[in-house]
Amino acid sequence: MSIPSKDLARLVHQELRACGIRHVVGVPDRETAALWQCFVEDKDTKVITACREGEAVGICAGLHLTGHQPIYCVKNFGFFESLDTFRVLAVDLRTPLLMFIGYAGRARPGFEEELRARRGDASSQIVLAGQWTEKILQAIDVPHYTIDKPDDVQFVRRAVQQAKAESRPVALLGELP
Repeated sequence: MSIPSKDLARLVHQELRACGIRHVVGVPDRETAALWQCFVEDKDTKVITACREGEAVGICAGLHLTGHQPIYCVKNFGFFESLDTFRVLAVDLRTPLLMFIGYAGRARPGFEEELRARRGDASSQIVLAGQWTEKILQAIDVPHYTIDKPDDVQFVRRAVQQAKAESRPVALLGELP
């Protein structure tokens, strides 16, 4: 069942809150706008907007070291930008970092037509980002779950628990514009 992205973002946000997430760190973008809006409207959540995605990884690592469990929230392009910092602070140091990665360019029925209508062409960079996202996560051994519909919200709790139990980063992928 498909629902508006704002409604799905509210469900994701509610589950993140139920899991104890009280800090969101990242760089807002189109693919995660509805989720960011939920955090901004939540007076009990600390929203930290970084200048760059790599900086956000460092802030998340610092929050973890002080006993907090933040969520790193960026678009896939930004995640690519942060890979060196991410490798050191999240992968090598085994930081249980929960991530929500906006899945720009994800192949789905009607995607290229939608992209052409929005941008006038099937922008190759966006298409490549969609093709690379899961492959990069697999290459660096980061488990990930895709959230497309209300039933997928169960993956939020699973990702939080897995990050803690295995002391490693775990990603949630989705489009919540």
